[in-house]
Amino acid sequence: MSFASPKFDDQVIRNTVERAFVDAEMTTTYFTDQWDQMDLRQAWQKGYAIGLREGRREGYQVAVMLGLELRFGVNGLRLMSDIYKIDDPDILSTLCLVLRIVESPEALRSFYQQ
Repeated sequence: MSFASPKFDDQVIRNTVERAFVDAEMTTTYFTDQWDQMDLRQAWQKGYAIGLREGRREGYQVAVMLGLELRFGVNGLRLMSDIYKIDDPDILSTLCLVLRIVESPEALRSFYQQ
């Protein structure tokens, strides 16, 4: 059950719920515990999403590195300092695809510097 509303912040909602059950101390404790569990659940979901994104980013960076090495050797690996600065996994994924068709490391560089 979600108490969140775009019109009220979390503290207003918490205060309202606690005032509604002033005469029942156990009920107030129950709602406070439920609120804390919701915060933990939301924090876990956010952490999971961040971890997933970081994992994708690192995986695509390794894929680009392997592709550069296989395709262009040491000259291709010179681009990795730039590649490691790219945070967006979708851009890195696109680089994996573009790497198949570019003719030189410079052509790949011109693609991601656009």
